[in-house]
Amino acid sequence: METSREKILKESELSKNYQAARNILKNKEKLLNAVMDSMGDGLSIQDLDMRIIYQNKFMVDNFGAHIGEYCYNIYERRDKICEGCPVVKAYRSGETNMALRIGITKDGASFRFENIASVLRDEQGKIVAGMELCRIVEKREAVFDDLKKKKNELESFNKLMVDRELKMIELKKRIENLEKRLEQKP
Repeated sequence: METSREKILKESELSKNYQAARNILKNKEKLLNAVMDSMGDGLSIQDLDMRIIYQNKFMVDNFGAHIGEYCYNIYERRDKICEGCPVVKAYRSGETNMALRIGITKDGASFRFENIASVLRDEQGKIVAGMELCRIVEKREAVFDDLKKKKNELESFNKLMVDRELKMIELKKRIENLEKRLEQKP
């Protein structure tokens, strides 16, 4: 059973926690930066020329700070805009697009990531930038790869077993025919 002293301490602690959270909300830019930096996913914003204008902490930690550089040079180490780029698709359609991509970290490690792209518009509704949310899905995709491999193995095994069964049926027919012939010979 909770005593009144414990209850007061708990409420006091809740009040401190509440106040700390409220202080962050007072300054929207500070809040936005705190949210962006605490995300477990990458967030990158590009201008219409595909130059990086914002990277959250995740992107900086994995790719380095590259404001003003072309996203395709940094994230996939390409010389031109990536084929199937969801940001470009979002620019063209004005809608959110998603793609599975392969990125290369600043250390040279490649990984698969889900890239969800949306447009950012000005007050008049004109598209002025693109935002991409990047979630590393390497573990999930490795499981899918393993499942595909197992499926292919099972299909091969099934084909082998079906072929074996068909051969057995054919052999059985041949044996029956031979037995009939033997019975007919005097």
